[in-house]
Amino acid sequence: MNWSALSWFAMKPVPVVKGAVREGTKRDRSDLSLTNAIIVLKGGELDEALALAWVQGNVLAVVHCGMLMSGDRLAQSPLVLLQHGIPIWETDAANYTLLASQEELTIYPDVLLAGEQTLPCKAFTQADWLRAQQLTEEPLAQRWEAFIDRTLARAALEKAVLQPFPQLLLQTGMADKPVLLTAELEDGQERDRILSKIKRLIAEHQPVVIGIGQGADQLLREGVVPDVIVAAAKQLTTGMLTSGAEIVVHADEHGDEARAGDLARAGRVHKLSCAASTSDAALLLAYHHRAASLITAGLPVDLADWVQQGGEDMGSALLVRLQLGARLIDVRSLPLPSGSSRWTKEALTTALVSGLFIGFAVLQLHWIVKRAAHAVWRIGFGE
Repeated sequence: MNWSALSWFAMKPVPVVKGAVREGTKRDRSDLSLTNAIIVLKGGELDEALALAWVQGNVLAVVHCGMLMSGDRLAQSPLVLLQHGIPIWETDAANYTLLASQEELTIYPDVLLAGEQTLPCKAFTQADWLRAQQLTEEPLAQRWEAFIDRTLARAALEKAVLQPFPQLLLQTGMADKPVLLTAELEDGQERDRILSKIKRLIAEHQPVVIGIGQGADQLLREGVVPDVIVAAAKQLTTGMLTSGAEIVVHADEHGDEARAGDLARAGRVHKLSCAASTSDAALLLAYHHRAASLITAGLPVDLADWVQQGGEDMGSALLVRLQLGARLIDVRSLPLPSGSSRWTKEALTTALVSGLFIGFAVLQLHWIVKRAAHAVWRIGFGE
């Protein structure tokens, strides 16, 4: 018998939360199984898209196995949960396997009850979040300094991206047109919002669509056929090759002939040798074909994203973005209202105007009836 657990229960503590256990890997905001569930999350920092999905899913609480805020970067996601009334508890990382295997979990102020086992835990509060943010700021400034030095050093080594860009005879015209460049979007609520915005942008403004790497496959799964696909040969899938889009194969200086047969059967295929990364090569392709604007989705925007990725390709990215200038726009910054809200506004306006006309008609009818009755009275009875 677990005597320590028995003595603990003799104190009769009051549980704070009790609910079904769900592993913290689901990002689908429409997943009804999240409702009234306790999320058990494996160690690692919590991204904001996942936190927002849990808020919308009405989860009861989050149990984080490991250190919630490591100090590597400023994090808003724990605060998002706490501000929406979703409590967070931290416990040892070694407890994850046991907790994730439970069907139900009961949480007390400083103890987790998993079956017959009790595990120590600690509530993570807004005060804890604030202290962690403050402790992160000073070392973060030092990392920024090292990151900037490393970026400038890489830019000096990767200045080959400034060489004259190869001229490709594309059938897809981009001159003076908006061009939408989409890389692969991570799963989650944010991806759903961006895809919705992409579809509205395409429907309302008809931009030239360029799919970058796996981002092209993602567009095809959503029913959007890119005009141009820019990818390394190893990234090309059968769906991309048979989509009807123009294919631009991004190769290094040695090229990539491993899929020469597949590429030959694909039809409109061009080879692009460029020192930049595939995403930067796609940006340069649109820029040198005189696109009016470059609207991106799925590409790093915040410098913190580059730090988290280790700053890979940041040298060439800096040089490329210096060339692009103000033409570069992230799709999330575009003010595209949703169709449903626009329809609702128009419907309310129509209903209001119709109501006014009906009101005027009723008043007018009342006046006509009154005048007619007065006329009949005068004819029948005289003045």
